[in-house]
Amino acid sequence: MLLKSLKPFPIILRCLLATVSLLSTFLKLLHEWEDKEKRKTVIISVIGQGGLRMMDFEIMNKALKIAWIKRITEHVHPAWQLIPDFHAAKYDGLSFLTECQYDIKHLSLDNLPPFYRALLMHWQE
Repeated sequence: MLLKSLKPFPIILRCLLATVSLLSTFLKLLHEWEDKEKRKTVIISVIGQGGLRMMDFEIMNKALKIAWIKRITEHVHPAWQLIPDFHAAKYDGLSFLTECQYDIKHLSLDNLPPFYRALLMHWQE
């Protein structure tokens, strides 16, 4: 019984190795592609158009950071909110900054942790 179950293994292994080899070759070619915009288009395009249908991580990262805006503006004051509010105290807290129209370039947010700085930059877009 054990021998019968191992019989198709070499075929599966060969298919797997061929797939890995093909994918490895494709990724090498993709990595060597000079035009980053075209490379990104190939990665996120649908398979029917010659793409890989992968997630656009840049957009996903922005979406996840913007999702934090709701948590910041709820005014529940959990412990984690003390950090950004302390660093943005001269602007009346991070919650206040999310409700205002401003150009982030004109604010001095150097002491604000990078996550919250990026959050405000994405929120402004």
